[in-house]
Amino acid sequence: MCDAAMIGALRDGARRLGFSWMEEPMLTSATLVTGADRARWANDGFSAVDMESGLLNAPMAVLRIVLDTPLKELSPDWVNPARAALRPRNWPQMFWLASEAPRCADRAAKVLAAAQ
Repeated sequence: MCDAAMIGALRDGARRLGFSWMEEPMLTSATLVTGADRARWANDGFSAVDMESGLLNAPMAVLRIVLDTPLKELSPDWVNPARAALRPRNWPQMFWLASEAPRCADRAAKVLAAAQ
């Protein structure tokens, strides 16, 4: 369960910076969720999937900058990035991720700083 005060600080920081904010439930999964599985979880009310924070057992809030969407899904191959990068069919996504990830990381850092 996420900490309400932490969520509030992140939300307020994001809003001060003019970024959109969502507080809908997020699914925690041990694997990448794509295709029909993504649609099924979305129909159950989950707005995003998180693979990293589910193992944490402490007061927290999860800040996500979403890259992949139902309209621009990642290949399931990315569950193993080294193997995915060796497959030419994944190269367009690899270049897209390489160009978008720094912008998203910067946005997350700015929201975190604004939440202080």
